Amino acid sequence: MDETPATVPDTLPTAFLDRALFALRPFGEMVIRMELAFGHELDADRLARAVELAMDAEPVLGCRLDAEPKHGEWIRLPPSERPGLCVVGEAEEYERERARTVDPEVGPLLSACLLQRPEGDHLLIKVAHEVADAGAVKRIASLLATLYGRLEGEPGYTPTPNVGGSRSLEQLTRQIPWTAKPAIMASFIREALLQNASGPCLTVPLEQEEDLEPSFPTRTLSRERAREVVDFAKGHD
Repeated sequence: MDETPATVPDTLPTAFLDRALFALRPFGEMVIRMELAFGHELDADRLARAVELAMDAEPVLGCRLDAEPKHGEWIRLPPSERPGLCVVGEAEEYERERARTVDPEVGPLLSACLLQRPEGDHLLIKVAHEVADAGAVKRIASLLATLYGRLEGEPGYTPTPNVGGSRSLEQLTRQIPWTAKPAIMASFIREALLQNASGPCLTVPLEQEEDLEPSFPTRTLSRERAREVVDFAKGHD
């Protein structure tokens, strides 16, 4: 029988930003992806265990969203309903997994896909934006690396769940003086208006097919070209 660690509650409260981002899902995909390329083969079994433990170390990652209560709540999923890592051997399978979204009402909020290749493995990490921004996804990747390394010498290792931390924006906003908040809000409104008032643009026509899934091509810039982009951006604010 599946058991949730005793120190982790069955439900976790949602933060205001969780609910705000969930409400924005109809307008855009709320998933953050990170890809890691390795020049060697990874231990798939150990990595799968690391993904499982990451959802215990940060319990909200192993949840699904119940949006019915007034303020919503995160429901912890049993281990059998937390398929954290998939392992594939073909690039096409990897691309399909990369295009697939993360549904917070189904969960879990963290998933990973390992593409095994002779020249070196490729790891995809996906996290629901409701519970993480880009900086947090970097920390999750670091957590996975730490767990993966720890399990090599201690196969039975289990992390201490983080059940006392705050995910509220108040930990940031309470550091900002009230006198600065009007200027910050005015800047936000101005930028939002500028984005909405941007000129016309052209989009590539998309055929209306029921099973059509988006793809995300990857392009790599040389160091010199990347520096040109950075210099241009600095010169144009």
